Amino acid sequence: ITSLLIAGRVGSGKSTFLHQIIRQVIRKYPTKYEAELVLLDPKGVEFAKYRGEPNLRLPIVTDKDTAIDTLEELTYGSPFAPVFVFIDEYAEWALADTRFRNAVTELAKVGKKRNVYLFTATQCDRPDILSKDFLGAFDRIGAFKVLDKAASRRLIGDVGAEQLAPGEMILLDKEKGEKLCCRVTKNS
Repeated sequence: ITSLLIAGRVGSGKSTFLHQIIRQVIRKYPTKYEAELVLLDPKGVEFAKYRGEPNLRLPIVTDKDTAIDTLEELTYGSPFAPVFVFIDEYAEWALADTRFRNAVTELAKVGKKRNVYLFTATQCDRPDILSKDFLGAFDRIGAFKVLDKAASRRLIGDVGAEQLAPGEMILLDKEKGEKLCCRVTKNS
């Protein structure tokens, strides 16, 4: 997975899933010489427990302008080690500044060439935030429970995500042209 958008309502399982991926990266790559983490957290709460992790490329980013600068640096630079970027509450900064939205979109498009892996979570499924260009930039989209059929269609091209139970996800793999259903638990 080079770029994954995770969308769903509050309490649907997005955070649990995101934390599982972060923990796997930390286990597999215990030092920043093997892989670096970039954590973008608009509210400064979701990723606080990773403060001080040796893999962090920079301190957890809670400032929108620093986030934009970091994303642009990764888009146009060539990091030595793989970089795993995790964004929580994407819409928080995307609503405030189109530069942030554009920086995420561009990184999703070129990440594979730059050895950058992007994981973005949002609970906002509005079409002005999740545009076709933005959605098209991601290799995979994970839809947890969303508000309605329109949001499900926008994310995965079909209905169904509006009926999911907490922890259930439909994963659209654009590279393979497949949709997979899975269940995310705190212990998985």
